[in-house]
Amino acid sequence: MDLTAIIKEIGGGLPAAVIAVLALAVWHLWRRGNEQTDRAFEREREHSAELVETIRTIERYDSAQVGRK
Repeated sequence: MDLTAIIKEIGGGLPAAVIAVLALAVWHLWRRGNEQTDRAFEREREHSAELVETIRTIERYDSAQVGRK
């Protein structure tokens, strides 16, 4: 359904046009917010994996140092 059809379905006129355009804006913002949230979650997953690898490297280094004493 296109925007013109939605406006006609609501009843036409300026109020219907405003409602339809605001609904379209909300939909676009909602999609954008979801995309940004998905990207943030992906960055957090990558960061967590990097932290785990760093911790493992430190643990291996500590284990090697304890063996030298």
